Amino acid sequence: MAAYEAPRPVPLERPMREVILSFYGRRARVNVVALIPKAMALPDIITYRGRSLVRRSDDTYTEATVWPIVEALDAAPGR
Repeated sequence: MAAYEAPRPVPLERPMREVILSFYGRRARVNVVALIPKAMALPDIITYRGRSLVRRSDDTYTEATVWPIVEALDAAPGR
């Protein structure tokens, strides 16, 4: 008896877009390439391994920091 199995159709893959995440590691700058669906709008904030990364004008993501906000609050008049 011979067994025959029809070839399985190749599943459709979702088109993906590469996004660069850039942050500082222990001693050097680290760049990681992440994949997100191409149909999805770019998010403003991405969380990666406990780090918050914000989108820049060139569609790369860099580590977010609150220091500009704190400096702006410290410079507020009347303080």
